[in-house]
Amino acid sequence: MWTARELVAASGASTGATYRVLEYLEREDLVAKDDGRYWLADWERLLRAWSADAPFSATTRATTFIEPRGIDAFLIKVAGEPTLPAVVTGSVAAAQWATYAPAKAVFAQVAADLLNGPGREPTEGEHLIEWMVANEQRWRRG
Repeated sequence: MWTARELVAASGASTGATYRVLEYLEREDLVAKDDGRYWLADWERLLRAWSADAPFSATTRATTFIEPRGIDAFLIKVAGEPTLPAVVTGSVAAAQWATYAPAKAVFAQVAADLLNGPGREPTEGEHLIEWMVANEQRWRRG
């Protein structure tokens, strides 16, 4: 539970904007208020409404990186890079809590990239695909 003043301090939004948002959320029954304190009445509906109002592709700039040592090595590098403000989201982030569509599909992306790459990369892609076929249960595990 939060007061409006606590929400202003935590969000950095103006007092007026905070009250307008809170009034809207109350009208939509997404937050409730008791004794000057607000709480989420329906966090799932709030999350879905927020997602619909701010689609990822319209509000985000995505950048592609390649890390040959895998996702864990990449995440360590990103966390240690102070000049690159970044957020990791999607399947990689969700896997921290609940794996639905695990990032293991990265093998398919790597194989596709290799098959279309220069030099010996197409041969490496074929070898990766062979490994994937022989180890499907291993790499598809979530």
